[in-house]
Amino acid sequence: LDRWARNQRVMLESFNVLAKTNVSLVSITENIDYSTPQGKLFTQMLGSFAEYFSGALANHVSKGLDQRAHEGKHTGGIPFGYESCWTGKKGKRKRLCNPEHPGGIHIHSIEGPAVTELFNRYSGGNSTLSQLAAWLNDQGFRTRNMHRLPDVNGNLTSGPRLFTTASVRGILHNPFYTGQITHRGKLLPGLHEPLISQDVFETVQTNLKKNSGRSETLQVRPERHYLLKGIVRCAYCGMPMWAQTYKSGKPFYREHKNSRSHGICPGGGSITCPVVDEQISKLIEAIELGPQWLEEVLSIISLKDEVEKVRKKRQAAQEKLRRMAKAYMDGLFPDEEYHRQKILLEMELESLVVPQANAAEEAGKLIMNLPRLWNEANLEERRKLLLSMLDAIYVDAKQTKS
Repeated sequence: LDRWARNQRVMLESFNVLAKTNVSLVSITENIDYSTPQGKLFTQMLGSFAEYFSGALANHVSKGLDQRAHEGKHTGGIPFGYESCWTGKKGKRKRLCNPEHPGGIHIHSIEGPAVTELFNRYSGGNSTLSQLAAWLNDQGFRTRNMHRLPDVNGNLTSGPRLFTTASVRGILHNPFYTGQITHRGKLLPGLHEPLISQDVFETVQTNLKKNSGRSETLQVRPERHYLLKGIVRCAYCGMPMWAQTYKSGKPFYREHKNSRSHGICPGGGSITCPVVDEQISKLIEAIELGPQWLEEVLSIISLKDEVEKVRKKRQAAQEKLRRMAKAYMDGLFPDEEYHRQKILLEMELESLVVPQANAAEEAGKLIMNLPRLWNEANLEERRKLLLSMLDAIYVDAKQTKS
């Protein structure tokens, strides 16, 4: 039962949902039957114990993490540049270092110097995040990605990936490399050996803030809208492109070779949004939908047969109601029975409607005049219209020199 729910309220609500659909829960291993009063009592007792043990376990884990943090030991994944003194999973762990390094981790012989070089280069102000990502990738380094992220084909995969500007920024922002650990939003002294000094780290933070282009004062920026946001992709590598407005005020769709975990794209570049948006508008305005479009809409969503069935059922109910009224007038139906049957038939007629068909028909008529609909829509409405029509729009942003 504790695998079903470890919260009493969630357990009872889920059982009520099952009961409304006439589904009963029976456990063979715990010998409970929620369909009986005794079974309900026993189940709720087990649920209370499950919730108690879950809460107690959470408290013990939290205390254990607090204790590790205050002892100066890391509480999460080991950052790039360090490695554990142990190998294997719990129960089969094997110590690699004798004696064990303080904190149970030590500097990686190859990655560690690379991290130090990374901080030194950026603190000197001579390298950008993009250049540092390219340098790490050229040296053969890869991230320690454990999350499932989409690849070029959209498939979710995990494992080492190329460094990006975001992953490099994450390294440069991490105070772990100064010999400290972060726990519950607080910095605590760690047992592990630092890779950089506090002065270098603070210099890097200053440069990061300066290069971000953001003001120190809090300022709410208006949300920018782009026609192809979320669906524009590079025609060469198939990866999503970013929509961004530069300091000049011009909006661009761009693809940056080091902005994501993907190899260098031969079509990496940028193109102004108005150029692409205007081409899309011309394509939409040129679409002509024939008279058969409405029939195709209803056919695609498989509503024509359903509409016909409902019409036949309505006709049958109306005919039955007419015959019953005639029989009542002829004295063949008692008053009470007639009124009861009449109410039932009227309720049936009210339920025999297909609102989806009417909505689909209205949508079909609206889409038939797509160019007018497009011209009357604002930018965000046009984007929503494209999202409902297309999965992706591939743009060639490769810059050629003549």
